[in-house]
This record gives sequence, C-alpha cells and structure tokens, in this order.
Amino acid sequence: MLGNSDFIMRQEQYQDLLREARQERLLQTDGIKQPHPSQLFGWLTRLLRTKTSQPKHLPRLKRAAL
Repeated sequence: MLGNSDFIMRQEQYQDLLREARQERLLQTDGIKQPHPSQLFGWLTRLLRTKTSQPKHLPRLKRAAL
C-alpha cells in the first residue's frame, strides 16, 4: 500500500524525468552540444576573476553598546 509521501516522491521523480527529457530534446533540436567539463571550468574561472576583480566596500558595522 502506497502512502501519501510515496505518491509525492513518485510524482517528483516523474517531473524530474520530464524536465530531463525536455532539456535533451531542446539540445538535440537546436544542435547545441553540452560543453566539455574543461570548458565549463574556464567559464567559471573567468566569471570568478571578474567578480573578484571588482571589490565591493561593505559598510562597517558599529559595535553594540553593552
């Protein structure tokens, strides 16, 4: 006998499979290939460099008087 949580879990699994199938179909119809892991690593490092090269000045917090 299936409980409510089992039903919800199966429903989520089904939705995950549908999302994966849609994404795969989209990639195939557009002719887009998934990037190689080294390409992703390059993109991430460039992103981090641009984010860290622009320092943000955060306001100093005052100490609370005890």
